[in-house]
Amino acid sequence: MDLSTMEVAVMNRDTYEKLCKMRLPEMASQYRKHAESPELYAAMTFDEEFELLVDAEFDARTNNKIKRLLKNSSIPDTTAHIGGIEFLPERHLLTVLTRWDWQSSHFPEKTQHTLDVRKKYRRQKQQEKQAKSHTQYCRN
Repeated sequence: MDLSTMEVAVMNRDTYEKLCKMRLPEMASQYRKHAESPELYAAMTFDEEFELLVDAEFDARTNNKIKRLLKNSSIPDTTAHIGGIEFLPERHLLTVLTRWDWQSSHFPEKTQHTLDVRKKYRRQKQQEKQAKSHTQYCRN
């Protein structure tokens, strides 16, 4: 190892330690990877390489924030995802979803009619509830 290579290694180590002290652990990790295999990043400009370092740190912080929020939330199963839905026959989920998708793609006006009917039904129920509470208020 000649002197210039040794100086570069010392500078890399100092930079790595400074990044760790500044609480930028992912950026420090990526910097070390870049220093260990410079041939992979030789074709990149300084801006591109710096962007990789910043993106790595930003992504790590965002992921840590999401993990922390999920951990502190009152969600019973924080590992739940849409792919984990069980379409068991007794739940009739697949039938409802398929019918809705097929109906909305083939009969858009019927889908809108269905939504209008639901809104009208909800409005009627709300008016009945208000009328009932009004008559009870008037009796007292």
